Amino acid sequence: MHYISKLREEKKSIDSLSRQEIDYIKKVAKDTWNYFDEYMNKENNYLPPDNFQESRRERIVHRTSSTNIGLGLMTIISSYDLKFITLEKALINLENSISTIEKLDKWNRTFIQLV
Repeated sequence: MHYISKLREEKKSIDSLSRQEIDYIKKVAKDTWNYFDEYMNKENNYLPPDNFQESRRERIVHRTSSTNIGLGLMTIISSYDLKFITLEKALINLENSISTIEKLDKWNRTFIQLV
């Protein structure tokens, strides 16, 4: 009873990371955001493309999936939280993406035709 009644000090996960680890995670986050920022554009209807191939010559596949759409929306929100973009840019990006999502054909509330 004594053990479970003791006050616990909650530690944030980030407190256990070194400065080098934190810098690495921030770089990965920024690189990830840069990908989505570059490709969630008018040409791709403000939705993330399914994939980008670097082999031999750069090639982007102009289709998407519900998983990629969700990830794209999360990168917009996260990029604002991490102060990579302003609130205004985040809201514009979200509005563009959601506007496209609303226009997609659906069957049983599932996309049947993407970009």
